[in-house]
Amino acid sequence: EVPDGVRVHLKLDTGMGRWGLSELSAPGREVVGLMSHLASADCDAEFTHQQIERFARATEPFSHLTRHLANSAGALRFPAARFDAARCGIALYGLSPFGEDPADDGLEPALRWDSQLAQVKLLQPGESTGYGRRFVAERPTWIGIVPVGYADGFRRDLTGTQVRVGGELRPVVGTISMDALAVELERQLPVGTPVTLLGHGIGAEAHARVAGTITYELVTGINRSPERTRRVVVDG
Repeated sequence: EVPDGVRVHLKLDTGMGRWGLSELSAPGREVVGLMSHLASADCDAEFTHQQIERFARATEPFSHLTRHLANSAGALRFPAARFDAARCGIALYGLSPFGEDPADDGLEPALRWDSQLAQVKLLQPGESTGYGRRFVAERPTWIGIVPVGYADGFRRDLTGTQVRVGGELRPVVGTISMDALAVELERQLPVGTPVTLLGHGIGAEAHARVAGTITYELVTGINRSPERTRRVVVDG
């Protein structure tokens, strides 16, 4: 039973095989919208068209209600899926749901994650950094320590990815700790040198390839500990 005054959107399962009604009966007066979810708009056009047709048929008698089906991939590539509204997720980050260059779909990454070098040290040959000694210096090597780790959302399996240190791309080396990661430097840099972990040419797509996952998991995995700042971009 729905409390008085609560507006409801009913979900219809058109092929996701997850949440939603199998059949749609006449909605009650508290229902203001009808929705479903696309299962494979990023990879299977034929099945996506089937879902669009099922949703259109089932909801046509109730077209006076707000109808919404499209996720990011559906909104970008399937105009027929847009109906009255779209529920974009990854596209709100300016990232492609197809794992491609966001610019291909007119998107621009909106998220940037910055830190700084908290310590800089010189490793001699045979010395290591991090748990398990996964990185052992073969020659005198400058290492920068960044106070970000997997507890913040910079995943443990991102060893080997690149970040930007003082404007230069540098590799993450050794095992990523709970609250620290190490980058190999070309030369000694001062403590406080800016480090960009994401954004400014550091793509979530590249990180995802290293980690063997998808961009969604990376950007939603950044927890509440990093300080947030809001950037407003005015067009034109």
